[in-house]
Amino acid sequence: MGSSHRLHFLIIWQRFPELLLGEKEVCLALKKKMPGLLRSSTREPFEVEVYASRILKYFTDTNKNVVSFGEFCEGKEHWETCRYFFASLHLAATDKVTISTIRKDDDIRNVLVHVRNAFLL
Repeated sequence: MGSSHRLHFLIIWQRFPELLLGEKEVCLALKKKMPGLLRSSTREPFEVEVYASRILKYFTDTNKNVVSFGEFCEGKEHWETCRYFFASLHLAATDKVTISTIRKDDDIRNVLVHVRNAFLL
């Protein structure tokens, strides 16, 4: 073993208890995160076409041409809201819906999704 390797080995050996402590902290942090990681692994895989079809189905089921994105996502989990927003952007990029905003009286903007009638048939 060369002198630089021996020196490196000695430095690591001296810090070994400190490194183990760091490993223990990482393990504890992972245990705390584990319930969330397990929940996320039980979610259905994200497929943009599946979520996009659900948005279009919502328009058909409610017989509406315009819907507030907040109204559509009411009661959904935060991770579902992200997926539906991405799917609505996909629908807008493929000209199946348009997205606009309106300003309410309290100066808050609402995101509106407008379906193009040809896609409801």
